[in-house]
Amino acid sequence: MDFVAIFSYFQSPEPFFAILLGVLLGYFVGAMPGLSRPTALAIAIPFTYALSPLAAVALLLGVAKGSAAGGAIAAILLNVPGEPGSAATTFDGYPMAKKGEAGKALEIALYASVAGDLIATIALILVAQPMAKMALQIGPVELCALIVFSLTFVAGLAGDSLIKGVIAALAGMALATVGIDAGSGFSRMTFSNIELADGIPLIPLGVGIMAWSELMIQMRKKIMYRDAPEPKLLKGSYSDSRLSWAEARLLGPTILRSGIIGLIVGIIPGLGALMAAFICYSIERQKSKTPEEFGKGAHAGVAATETADNAATIGAFIPLLALGIPGSVTAAILLGAFTLHGLVPGPLLFQRNPDLVYAMFIALILSSGALLLVGKYGMRLFVLLVRSPMGMIIPAALTTCVIGVYVEGISAFSVTMLMIFAAIGYLMNRAWVPFVPFIIGFILGPMMELYFRQTLILTQYNLINIVNHPIALAFLMASFISIIVFLRGRKPTTSEKLDLPN
Repeated sequence: MDFVAIFSYFQSPEPFFAILLGVLLGYFVGAMPGLSRPTALAIAIPFTYALSPLAAVALLLGVAKGSAAGGAIAAILLNVPGEPGSAATTFDGYPMAKKGEAGKALEIALYASVAGDLIATIALILVAQPMAKMALQIGPVELCALIVFSLTFVAGLAGDSLIKGVIAALAGMALATVGIDAGSGFSRMTFSNIELADGIPLIPLGVGIMAWSELMIQMRKKIMYRDAPEPKLLKGSYSDSRLSWAEARLLGPTILRSGIIGLIVGIIPGLGALMAAFICYSIERQKSKTPEEFGKGAHAGVAATETADNAATIGAFIPLLALGIPGSVTAAILLGAFTLHGLVPGPLLFQRNPDLVYAMFIALILSSGALLLVGKYGMRLFVLLVRSPMGMIIPAALTTCVIGVYVEGISAFSVTMLMIFAAIGYLMNRAWVPFVPFIIGFILGPMMELYFRQTLILTQYNLINIVNHPIALAFLMASFISIIVFLRGRKPTTSEKLDLPN
């Protein structure tokens, strides 16, 4: 390990500004109901082209971390989660605010978010490289089976219908084949359009599916329910109460336990921060000596959900860096961003760019500190931002999307693709077709094609020979079992499964 080379990445202020800017943007997006972490990442990616690889990755990681923490603000003050992972925070955060403890609830959420983030970041640093070394011992057959398992799991958990999830994943993989075939050199599904020779660009697709379509949905809601009253922001929302040291100490075991559980849940593809938050909330209520307080303003309820949310967000980066397999849509977007900057997540990343990887680890630790500083000293600002009407935010975000996509491609073709995929994303939402398997299928499609071709060669074009690869066989069996489980009737809602209040 060359420490001089690692610290040379931090000789300029660029990475530090990128971390701070990313956390600020993430907090803003997380605090605003209707916007989401994938939306912020999709908008931010085009603006990272002028940055160095480390600064670009640091900015995007800061966005992911900041949005996970910022989602608690709207959840506590408005009873509307800014991020899906903060949905369970409303159970006790909003009752605390109604009792005049909004400041205390916000502080608990902040410290729990930073703690969960730090626990997962340390685990990422300790686990990612050994996992990558293990991954180098397996071949294309095993990696192909692993991708099949990941796509199956994500498709089954992303929506209420496994069939819709599988269709979305296959559609994403099909779109990934557009362009010049690397094996034969022939063009595929380009329809003689030279713009499609390099394939469908990721940025317009991602921004269209996740950002523009979501903003269109919010705009539709604003038009349809224009007369509906805005959520009321509670008065005295920050400085009315403070968290004492004694109260913070009592939350230590809850934060540690939720951080570990959230980390494990985040590593498993498809589960995500929302599931981690609900699981940890349920566990804390069961272990509590006063379970009747949960749902009425329990401090442990807020601490558990926010710790798990942030730990799961970072936990999804472990399979991303070690195996090149995204565990969430956030990780999938980061996979595309890594690739755009010449970095290919996976086992070889630690061999080809070891100094940059360790510099990235340092940036992760620094972003945890930035998360605490921005949250502590910028809380009043974010409370005020929650008051901003969506009628001002939506047009600004739409314009930013167009500018970012145009900067990426320097052509009207990119903007056209943005609008096409925005319409597709809107229709998918209306038809309850999940976009998470679609995005992950699109990103993993080229990898799946490559590994499958290599698998055919290694098995001499006889897939029965997969029995000679026990690890691959185990992944395929796990995929089959997952399909059986997901096909067993209607999937209950998260609150039904965990016996939680609606």
